[in-house]
Amino acid sequence: MSAGNGTTRGTTGPTKVGPVFEGLARGVAILAGATLVALVGLVIAEVVARGLFNTSLAVVEEFVGYFVVLLMVLGAALALRGKDLFRISFLADALPSAVERGMRVLFILIALSVCCVFAWRTGDLVVSSFSRGKISQTVLETPLWIPQLALPVGFCILALFLVEHLLVGLGVSKEGND
Repeated sequence: MSAGNGTTRGTTGPTKVGPVFEGLARGVAILAGATLVALVGLVIAEVVARGLFNTSLAVVEEFVGYFVVLLMVLGAALALRGKDLFRISFLADALPSAVERGMRVLFILIALSVCCVFAWRTGDLVVSSFSRGKISQTVLETPLWIPQLALPVGFCILALFLVEHLLVGLGVSKEGND
């Protein structure tokens, strides 16, 4: 902790905008870690079942697919927050700082709009699957709305981290106040 101002050391995000974003990032990281552990555990269990008992756990493939999608959206959100997403900066570096800042805010607004549309449309998919009682065509017959829920939740998390970047771009951060 810094000297009583409530900011945390080791922030992985764009800056110290607020504890809500820090808490969300921690929660997303914990969920992503637990998902990865479960995925690896299932794969190991399948390998052991096939190798030692010459049988298959019929549910592993289905769960691994769901976990991969969940990891994708959670990982993308964490990568965005940690500024680890692929970025081509040679154009931005060539612009005057005021123009670059304006362009960054514009691109964040565009990305935020796209995330909101994706969250809305994938949310519609979840509602449709739930209302129609759609299930997976597997042994488990998983209600499809459950794994589909990862998409709108993931896009909402991405949108929240984009809002954090927008606040930083607009100068609302607490950076430099340590």
